[in-house]
Amino acid sequence: MAKTVNNSESYRAACLAGLGIAQLPTLALSREELAGSLVEVMPLFRPSPLPVNLLYPQRKHVPHRVRAFGDWLFEILQELC
Repeated sequence: MAKTVNNSESYRAACLAGLGIAQLPTLALSREELAGSLVEVMPLFRPSPLPVNLLYPQRKHVPHRVRAFGDWLFEILQELC
């Protein structure tokens, strides 16, 4: 019987416990897990990246700190892809 979970931490824990395979985001894994505790089994079938949205209240002028955060986040995510 298939079981489901709704967050990557639960998927990760299930895989580490030997309960099956999961499609996990790289950000959900530690360096140790990336180094060998978990193994990629279907590298030819990686899904396309999902979009990330930054939501903030509608305003005529976006505060500098919000724009700076968005720019920083964009750079970080670009490096990961």
